[in-house]
Amino acid sequence: MNDSKILRIENLSAVYLVREGSIKAAVDINLDMEEGTITAIVGESASGKSTILEAMTRSLPPNGRIIGGNVYYRRDNGDYVNLMEIKEEELRKLRWSEIALVPQAAQNALNPTIRIFDHFVDTVEDHGYNWKTKEIWDKASNLLDMIGLDGNRVLRSFPHELSGGMRQRTLIALSLLFDPRILILDEPTSALDVLTQARLIRVLDEIHSKLKITMIFVTHDLPVAAELADYMSVIYGGNLMERGRTEDVIGDPKHPYTKALVSSLMSVVGSIEKIKPIPGEPPSLLNPPKGCVFHPRCPFKMDRCSKESPPLFKIDEDHYVRCWLYEE
Repeated sequence: MNDSKILRIENLSAVYLVREGSIKAAVDINLDMEEGTITAIVGESASGKSTILEAMTRSLPPNGRIIGGNVYYRRDNGDYVNLMEIKEEELRKLRWSEIALVPQAAQNALNPTIRIFDHFVDTVEDHGYNWKTKEIWDKASNLLDMIGLDGNRVLRSFPHELSGGMRQRTLIALSLLFDPRILILDEPTSALDVLTQARLIRVLDEIHSKLKITMIFVTHDLPVAAELADYMSVIYGGNLMERGRTEDVIGDPKHPYTKALVSSLMSVVGSIEKIKPIPGEPPSLLNPPKGCVFHPRCPFKMDRCSKESPPLFKIDEDHYVRCWLYEE
């Protein structure tokens, strides 16, 4: 395998089992992450973005099932391990220590009955580290200071004494406690006001600059992804439609769905009359359309699109698109 890839996702598929059948939330997802880069996974709400994160870390809810695929993670020594095959105990050791996941609405995950410092203590004890109280305090305080909070004040506070943005940043500091190599964030700016979002984006950018950590985050906010990410992957109806360098995906989108997203983004700086909503409705992941999942809303659809699902076609070295328009 290419040693510059710290994470390689191959044909990862996951479903949710419900009374009506199975929700096909992630279908044959293929992604590579370069070490030290930031990757954004973007798309509309309920498109399957969060499922990819939960599937690759094996943290799906009880009704979730991984039905195929592999996720290869490169350890510090250069050896790859398949996160889909290792035992739960080994995977648990990797979580937080090497791969940290900050879930969606993480600011609500803090225990309201204990102080922030106790969250750091509990995390250290749960992972079997024999750190002294002063070591934990110093490390936690330094991390909080790094992300723009007053560490000494925050550590003495209860969660309800902090704003939503402060709680979000506190969870990010907690996720960095063991110096992970990969930081995964699910909708880190959701439920935050615009100014707090901007502050958090700046914090994440500073964390990446200082720690050189590999970051993966999910968002439905294209401007956030465009500002922060080196690479972008576009998800629609549980399928990966396009991926590549952010400047290529935003500057020269290939897939009709990506083009529509970018047109919507650009319209906010001009006249409201220029807004171009995508006609139709997002697909049902319980009963997705045959062929290309986007074809019912696509202005360029052909007969083939309703019958066969296209593979990912390579546009150039880092740019891929799932569309029959690009078949050679």
